Amino acid sequence: MVIISSHDLILLEKYIDWVWFLNHRVLEINQPLEQFLKFSAQQDVRTLVVHCQGELEEEVLTNLQHRGIQTLHKKPLEVIIPSQEDNNDGYPCY
Repeated sequence: MVIISSHDLILLEKYIDWVWFLNHRVLEINQPLEQFLKFSAQQDVRTLVVHCQGELEEEVLTNLQHRGIQTLHKKPLEVIIPSQEDNNDGYPCY
């Protein structure tokens, strides 16, 4: 058994067969990769938290809103990204 820790889920799909997902030291997911992918594909939205230095300009936040990305908080930046099926501008959402 080899344990790999990464935030690059797309890359990991090529190498793993089981998923352990930790959130603040709590094991939230412990299942085969196929089951994890099936579950994640059924999700309507994904929440993303971005920690960055400084403040984002209103123009950036407006651009996100025009792409259908809802801003929940500005600091840390927390957004809801529509699933790929709902994304019509040609840009993939991961």
